[in-house]
Amino acid sequence: MLITNQNLSLLFKKLKITPKNYSHYIEATTHTSFSNENKLSYNYERLEFLGDAIISQIISQYLFAKNPPIPVGEMSKIRILIVRSESEILAAKMINLQNYIKIGKSLQGDMKSHIKILEDVYEALIGAIYLDLGYETAKKVIYNTLIYDYENNILDRLTDYKSKFQELMSQYGKHKIIYKSKKLNNGQYYVELWTNNIRYGRGMATKIKLAEQIAAKIACKKFVNFSVK
Repeated sequence: MLITNQNLSLLFKKLKITPKNYSHYIEATTHTSFSNENKLSYNYERLEFLGDAIISQIISQYLFAKNPPIPVGEMSKIRILIVRSESEILAAKMINLQNYIKIGKSLQGDMKSHIKILEDVYEALIGAIYLDLGYETAKKVIYNTLIYDYENNILDRLTDYKSKFQELMSQYGKHKIIYKSKKLNNGQYYVELWTNNIRYGRGMATKIKLAEQIAAKIACKKFVNFSVK
């Protein structure tokens, strides 16, 4: 049985797509709890598996094609930044995906589960778009969400390690924090974080703000009372 009374037209308008097979999107937005309670034969999990692979491939191709070329190690760091849970949850919220997910009564008060579900359903939605409209359309949606957030420095602010390092240092009094940066011949930015004449961290990235965040993250790890996600 396929529940067909779900109005996804606003979602399609937001994504700027015209679906051919509506059932893929119904499946992509159906949580297992809702499926179990209503004895349905489908939920988003298979599409989530597919979508996760499509996202990883498109992000990898995007980074590989950057000019000037990004070093392999840096590509891996940036890909992790783009496809991490927080980034996909932000992408899901950008298209108001939370308004279209069907969850069971057993989870309706569990806010932590709701946040994780947003990530899963975003991946399932990409899988549905790929099956229904093809690779290029799925790529366009990823570029308009995840990659848009990356290119506009939105992802850098999801975990603000610069602020966290400043908070950690404030426990030891007022110390001036200095970020020393230089642009390398390959187009990368190299940044060192200094305070009290001690270098606490180093970072390198294609964007100076991201390099600063990497340096600050490394600096935060030097404090035993700080846990880096």
